[in-house]
Amino acid sequence: MNWKKYIYLLLGTNNYWETRYKFGGGSGYTKKDFKDNYTGYVWSLIDKYTGKQTDVLDVGCGDLIFWNGRDCEKYTGIDISSTIVEKDRKLRPKWKFITSSASAGLDLNAETVICMNTLYHIINDDDYEKIINNLIKWSKKYLMVLTWRVRPKNIKENDFYEKYREFAPYKQRILDSGFTQIAEENIPFDELGCLWVFKRNN
Repeated sequence: MNWKKYIYLLLGTNNYWETRYKFGGGSGYTKKDFKDNYTGYVWSLIDKYTGKQTDVLDVGCGDLIFWNGRDCEKYTGIDISSTIVEKDRKLRPKWKFITSSASAGLDLNAETVICMNTLYHIINDDDYEKIINNLIKWSKKYLMVLTWRVRPKNIKENDFYEKYREFAPYKQRILDSGFTQIAEENIPFDELGCLWVFKRNN
């Protein structure tokens, strides 16, 4: 068994993210991401293609470090970890947060739905399918997905918190569901990442 997985199971949960946040871990973004302007670059693309964000549903919101220095008039964040959701509520008391799997049948919608570096952490294939369907259903206008565009060289077949899937079939499902792709941007600070931007056809 992977030693990290063994430690998380010893701590009494099979929810990797709940355990990670409970014991002081972060979402994966670091101060280095800001120093290297990774997140700033991603936001520049979002602003370029969709303008100022005023109504956002953030799927897999994590510790909100991606939102450092940014605000939003109407914001809803979804995360599977109750620990990080409680921290987020204290950090951003005017924002709305929901503790839930993104695969759940939640009655939500927003003008802009974002899913930033979350999809490759979904291990269960059925959950992944449901999340893609939810992203489509929840978006009233824009849908933005940041995920891997190529398979990492060192990823394991039985990894317990990362799984590679080719995004092309899911991109096609989004297009077939009434969206137009308006951007596909590789991230220069990340050899694996790509931001896909879709707009719902009216």
